[in-house]
Amino acid sequence: MTRYRATSEGLVPFTAEEEAFADLEEAAATALPLRQASVWEQIKAHRDRLSDTGGYLVTVSGVSKWFHSDAKSKTQQLGLLISGAAVPPVPWKTMDGSFVTMSQAWAAAIFAAAAAQDIAIFGAAEVHKAAMLAADDPTAYNWRSGWPATYVKGA
Repeated sequence: MTRYRATSEGLVPFTAEEEAFADLEEAAATALPLRQASVWEQIKAHRDRLSDTGGYLVTVSGVSKWFHSDAKSKTQQLGLLISGAAVPPVPWKTMDGSFVTMSQAWAAAIFAAAAAQDIAIFGAAEVHKAAMLAADDPTAYNWRSGWPATYVKGA
């Protein structure tokens, strides 16, 4: 496709140099949104990984434990919350392999911690998105820090 520029004599075809420069400008204009989209996909994948596997810290009566945050665990935990006062006093395995005796207090605290953790994780992702979009080079932006704490095995 031949490009033209306007002159006093009318439309004149681009020179080879002008054509190459226009190609570079066009590539640069489309490259930035593609790089931004790629980094945003990485941020979202990390956000989802933290939400699905990072767990959440719950404290009841001075005892702190990390609870699983995968989809199956969240469904079970929601069932506990719905049970209300009828929560069965069963042993409930935590992320470090130890158990707590489930109670209405644990069920309510787990649900609150899960909601707070997801809000914090999704909020951090949005902060990273905004900063990455404002960066001159989105691929150089470090989005790997600044996330809420998650469970670390053996810590």
